[in-house]
Amino acid sequence: MSVYPSESHHLKEWVFGSLDLLKTKKNYINEKAKENWKDIFRQISSENFEINELLLTSKDEETLISYYGRQLIEFCNHKQLPFVSKYNASILYHRFFTNQSVMDYDPRIIIFTSISLALKLEEFGLHFTLEKLFGDVPGLNIQEVFRHELTVCNTLKFHLYILNPRNTLEGLRLLYKKYYIDILVVDENLDNNDHKKTENKKNQLISLLSKVILKAETYVLMILHTL
Repeated sequence: MSVYPSESHHLKEWVFGSLDLLKTKKNYINEKAKENWKDIFRQISSENFEINELLLTSKDEETLISYYGRQLIEFCNHKQLPFVSKYNASILYHRFFTNQSVMDYDPRIIIFTSISLALKLEEFGLHFTLEKLFGDVPGLNIQEVFRHELTVCNTLKFHLYILNPRNTLEGLRLLYKKYYIDILVVDENLDNNDHKKTENKKNQLISLLSKVILKAETYVLMILHTL
């Protein structure tokens, strides 16, 4: 019997020991894709030209992945999707391009495929259809989005379980409330003014905590863009 979460594929397969290991893997994916495209160019053309000038470097890919990762977040914000769906979509997107190259798969399609899968993972997909969610995106082929779902799942080996920091943040909020905010218990012997001051203090702390949680969520999403 596995011990949660230490035996989960989230930690076994998708947590790298260092950024250098992650960069090495991405460089390998980039070189592999370039070799495949070089073979294709040789088969379709006998002209002598510098093929490398037509292909992307690992740095080029990193720039594109980061850019469209931000577009994914902006789209989720525009559609007011839940944080958990936004986070999961971003994770799926970055996991996919840890194992695939943008020279082989269009990130403009993969960002929407990742969003679609993320909504289904949390059953938010029951409240949306692809046409309703993506219908106002100019030039987007919704059938391509749907067709790439299996491609993304296969690339990720169907490792769709994601440890979400929102649960940890919510636990932190509850502990904070229990061990700190509730210390400010209203004393029955206090007069009305003291009662009001104490209640105001509690409300201020609750408001401050909500802002801290929101900033923490934003920080988590920002980290994803640096990978």
